Amino acid sequence: MHAVRVAADAAPGEIAVIRLIGMLPADWVCGQRVEEDRIWLRVHSAGGAGTDVVHERLTAALREGSPGWREAAPRS
Repeated sequence: MHAVRVAADAAPGEIAVIRLIGMLPADWVCGQRVEEDRIWLRVHSAGGAGTDVVHERLTAALREGSPGWREAAPRS
């Protein structure tokens, strides 16, 4: 997932990624790259959840836990 900060008063990337990872299941493995206004997050479900489930959980966690952040539009 690639997320971008869309509100000037939103938490910086370092705080947003901690909130986001904290909302995910404990057995998921996460790798991240963080900048002040961007987050790149790679997540693997150790329990075997499919990519659609992982994406849905990430999107929900981003929406609920990091106000002012949104998933970036995919590159074409």
